[in-house]
Amino acid sequence: MVLQVNLSGNCPTPAVDEKTVFNREAAPMNCDSKPVAAVTAKTPGTAVRRSLFRLSAAVFICGITFGALLPVVSIFVGRLLGFSDVVAGTAVSAHFLATLLTRGYAGRQADHLGARRSMLRGLLSCSAAGVVFAGATLFTGAPVFQLVCVMASRVFSGLGESQLITGALTWGIGLAGAQRSGKVMAWNGMALYGAIAVGAPCGMALVHIGGFALVGIVTIGLPLIACLAVLGLSAVAAGGGHRSGFLEVLGVVWRPGITLALQGFGFAAISSFVSLYFVARGWANAGLALSSFGFAFVLVRLLLGWLPDRLGGYRVALGSMCVEAVGQLIMCLASNAAIAVLGAAVTGAGCSLMFPALGSMTVKRMPSHSRAIAIGTFTAFQDIAYFVTGPLAGLIASGLGYKAIFGAGVVTSCAGVALTVWSKRAT
Repeated sequence: MVLQVNLSGNCPTPAVDEKTVFNREAAPMNCDSKPVAAVTAKTPGTAVRRSLFRLSAAVFICGITFGALLPVVSIFVGRLLGFSDVVAGTAVSAHFLATLLTRGYAGRQADHLGARRSMLRGLLSCSAAGVVFAGATLFTGAPVFQLVCVMASRVFSGLGESQLITGALTWGIGLAGAQRSGKVMAWNGMALYGAIAVGAPCGMALVHIGGFALVGIVTIGLPLIACLAVLGLSAVAAGGGHRSGFLEVLGVVWRPGITLALQGFGFAAISSFVSLYFVARGWANAGLALSSFGFAFVLVRLLLGWLPDRLGGYRVALGSMCVEAVGQLIMCLASNAAIAVLGAAVTGAGCSLMFPALGSMTVKRMPSHSRAIAIGTFTAFQDIAYFVTGPLAGLIASGLGYKAIFGAGVVTSCAGVALTVWSKRAT
């Protein structure tokens, strides 16, 4: 490869031909004032793990704000401001809708400006969400204005998550190398979902201690603390060369993306309807089902997060979808609460490695300068699944009962198995 040196002080631009466009693992160069020290596959494993840990720690710290606001927003809008359950639910869902609609933007920004800037912008956007939410709690007697502030806060939060996660994944893959993409995705996913699980009870505790304003203050500060976790971490410069268009990216992403969406039905069904399922059956301790799902999800990520990189994404995805199908079947046929809790745990184990397994396949098929947009587009399929599952599962439950939701989960999981097999043969 020949470097075109620009004496003006800008970055040297690599001359790239067709053979190198889809095989670019050269050490990155940074256009900022200080040089970049890249961590590549040749770097000792300890340095790689330290870098991934710092990125995951930042995701975890900021992710607590997502979990803390989930139960708090609905209570603030529904009980304190006096709006209907529909409005309260819309306020909660605004975060997920904003995340879905900004995935592509976050990917393009990470590819164009670099993963470091994308992640830091995401953290600042999450902090801004806390500022706006705290502002909403300071006004009294103006419920409509307060609602507008809450909705704006949720939009900032959704945009922040898009940039945070896309930036963290792209940054981590750039530092550790594409061959460790499965580990990068496993660590970040574990950090995010673990933070949401921790954040929900913390949010309620903060309300009891200092009211809704305290929640806002904490959500301002945590993203700023997360910034400290990545200060000094080696940046990865934005890749040069031709950037893949949306249709080109979609051509690579759509099969694993649809598979991820099919997997997401089971996850969203449990998180949204397992409590109502337990109540309808007269069972106690519905929270135990959610806890068992989360525990199994994190445990598998901890113990087996290396599998996608070692065995290949298709094998792990196929096995995971089969496990999820079994878990959903157990929940559908459960005769008591203990069996349903077991089914939730099996489902969690099946869901755990799907994102890193399918995501690693996607990343390895894209050039380095288009990985972020590929990650954003791929993740959007999961967002769509979470957004659609609620009303779809509600329609199923209204006609066939809550039990049928998990029967539908078996169907979607089996469809995911078939699509995985087809995808493997098509590549």
